[in-house]
Amino acid sequence: MRELVNFLFSDVPDIVTNDLLDTVMAEFFAGGTTFDFGNYDDRVLLGQELIRLLYENE
Repeated sequence: MRELVNFLFSDVPDIVTNDLLDTVMAEFFAGGTTFDFGNYDDRVLLGQELIRLLYENE
């Protein structure tokens, strides 16, 4: 899972691929075990929560 995320976010600042991503995965996807990249709703929720956390931590 981490390899896929690193590939997809290779041009995004490190803050998204480290602490914030782990936070979202832990809170919404049982640490990433229930995240399904093929599921549109999972991808949308991941993106929304990353943006929310980035905004809050600005």
